[in-house]
Amino acid sequence: MAVIATTLVGEAWALVFATRMHRSSDEFQQQRAKSAWYWGGSIGLAMTFPISLFIVNGGLDLVDPGLSMSRPLIMAFACGFVLPCVGLTVGYFGARFSHWGNEV
Repeated sequence: MAVIATTLVGEAWALVFATRMHRSSDEFQQQRAKSAWYWGGSIGLAMTFPISLFIVNGGLDLVDPGLSMSRPLIMAFACGFVLPCVGLTVGYFGARFSHWGNEV
């Protein structure tokens, strides 16, 4: 329980200070930061996709037979990879549709 509480406090702290930092930046810095997060996160996630497919399809057996994973462990790994992808997609569309009528 303490780990969950500590994690929530840490996330709240990071969110508060990231928001303060973003608001104190000028518009050019804000746009550069948004672009860097978008492209950096998208490219980084895309680069991990083939690696995760390699692992899920038993590729670790090719590297070292002692690293073989059980089916429940493979499913947990796949869910752990897919969950951030789903979160990013939902967040993107949420932000996109929240600004639907604000295009200039």
